[in-house]
Amino acid sequence: MEPKHIDFMAVAGKNPAAELRKYSEEHGDFCRIVPGKSVETLFDAFDVQDWVAPEVEAIVRKYAEMENPGKDDGISYIRKGENPGDPVVEYRNGMTDASVCLSLSAPEFE
Repeated sequence: MEPKHIDFMAVAGKNPAAELRKYSEEHGDFCRIVPGKSVETLFDAFDVQDWVAPEVEAIVRKYAEMENPGKDDGISYIRKGENPGDPVVEYRNGMTDASVCLSLSAPEFE
């Protein structure tokens, strides 16, 4: 059986970005990391094996569920699976200047 794959994107403030960056580095640099002009960083993972999701989402949930997050704790995260019926998972705490979302990319809808 082929391993399942996921795509995810996150905009993270300084604190979650440090944890996500470290996790990615420790596991083969599985996502593209783009520092922003502010303290936020974009994490973009395309077609990575789904074993990544639980650990990444543990980090994300830690910040999304904080009682009183500060600007450095901001997180906006979305994940989708490889199949159309796979659930979309979102976490955010409203503390990021940017946010991530799914977008429609279909030429017939121009």
